[in-house]
Amino acid sequence: MPFGEIEAKPSNITVEGTGLTSLNMPGFKEIYDYGLPEAQLEEKHRFKFCTLPGIVLLKLIAFQERDEIRRDDIKDISMILKHFFDMYADEIYENHNDLFGDKDINLNWIAARVLGRDMGKIALLNEELFLRIKKLLKENTIDIHSSYIAKIMAEFFQNTIAENVKLLEQVKIGYLENDSSKIKIE
Repeated sequence: MPFGEIEAKPSNITVEGTGLTSLNMPGFKEIYDYGLPEAQLEEKHRFKFCTLPGIVLLKLIAFQERDEIRRDDIKDISMILKHFFDMYADEIYENHNDLFGDKDINLNWIAARVLGRDMGKIALLNEELFLRIKKLLKENTIDIHSSYIAKIMAEFFQNTIAENVKLLEQVKIGYLENDSSKIKIE
């Protein structure tokens, strides 16, 4: 991932040479600044990697910029949502036990809410980014007839658009729990 000194202004990466020389990379800096986990292989090789909430943020940004060709990003997000609870179960039970106890909420919704919380923590490092994702989530949860993301998710999950709007609603609720007092949107 292109981080560090090659970043010219927020979100812009400039590379010298022939061909494409400037890229707009919203979200990369925020994900890096929030902190990337580090892995070590064979006690020799150390590297940092992006978390699933960071990946979902980047995929939402990419989808928003070119939704006509980025449908696979929503399918990838759907796959993450499908397995998020199992992959983060220890963290969810330890740090998000406030979400348990409501008989009307299922484990997939809990996972979606936690994913939203984690995404919001990253996005809050940049108000413009936070508002951008907030707007996208709002647009895709306001009505089942206008949710393009939920429609793509329905193809992946082979369920209804309404079910996926409810899942996206949980992502949005978690996302907005981070700091609703500092950032307002109409």
